[in-house]
Amino acid sequence: MSHYDVFLLDAMGVIYYGEGKIPGSENFIQKIKERKKQFFVLTNGASKTPEKMAQFYSSLGLHIPSEQIISSGSLINNWVKDQNLTGKKTYAIGPADSQNLVKNAGLVLVEAKNIHEASVFVILDQKSDNLLRDIDLMLTGIINKIDHQDELHLCLPNPDIYYNKSSTAFGITSGSIALIIERALNLRYGAAHPKFVRLGKPFSPIFDAAKSLYSSSARTIMIGDQLETDILGARDSGLESCLIGTGITDLKNAMEINQMIQPTYFMKSLK
Repeated sequence: MSHYDVFLLDAMGVIYYGEGKIPGSENFIQKIKERKKQFFVLTNGASKTPEKMAQFYSSLGLHIPSEQIISSGSLINNWVKDQNLTGKKTYAIGPADSQNLVKNAGLVLVEAKNIHEASVFVILDQKSDNLLRDIDLMLTGIINKIDHQDELHLCLPNPDIYYNKSSTAFGITSGSIALIIERALNLRYGAAHPKFVRLGKPFSPIFDAAKSLYSSSARTIMIGDQLETDILGARDSGLESCLIGTGITDLKNAMEINQMIQPTYFMKSLK
């Protein structure tokens, strides 16, 4: 802890599971504060706004201000501005809290019955009252846009494939949904088909957003539980990293999983 100025912490699998905070996370954050270091939560989550995330973390006993939470969902704002999409009609998969991220970014949500009006398609979160129906609708809407050569924009804030629902249970995420749709498009159109723009780890938008919040000379480390998101993203952004054993990746198998993506450090847990 004395060696680094800034700590970037993944959320799920590092500081909490669906069942509550991970042992050691509260104490670790407290020690960062006591030593007057900076820290930010860098999460691929796109199910809530940072303000809602801060409330949720607080309910677990983890007091993290919303301005220290960088979520992939909050990056939709920058994507919309960069692509000049303000006011575009949008179909999004995800619960009400996540859809607020789309509204806050200046996009106009359309209901399923009006999906033909949408030119923007966003996969926010896998939680849905009828996920299979939503996937079918989105795939149909995208294919119709391509076939008619209409305007089309695809966005995937959270590229994660699966996550820890608890210390012993797992589930698929929005990244898996995008892979299903992209595979279908590949079968219909070949490799040149439109693809989702990915905003979260390991891609650069989320790391660029983090770097904008602290000095470029600060010694920074990313602490995460996934080789192909947290560790790869940190490496590609020129940051050191620590792979932690409380989440997706089994530390015993980390070297065999991918020898090309390896962290600076291994750590069993934040304890």
